[in-house]
Amino acid sequence: MTTTCHGAEITNSSTRIGEKMKPNAVIDYNNTKKETDIADQLSSYHSSLRKSLRRYKKVAIDLLFRVAVDTRKP
Repeated sequence: MTTTCHGAEITNSSTRIGEKMKPNAVIDYNNTKKETDIADQLSSYHSSLRKSLRRYKKVAIDLLFRVAVDTRKP
């Protein structure tokens, strides 16, 4: 894996089976992916779009909702 912001450090990571050695780049990627999955899950629960709204209003509301969920820090 090639990265410019991480060094070659390797850290112990706990798994269901036990401890496993992983590069810091992989650990950082996995943590970021978890946050993205949580944001996607939260945004799927709340759809503020109604049939009576016009298309541009639906898009604007959906965009605002996604920004609100994405800026939330877990």
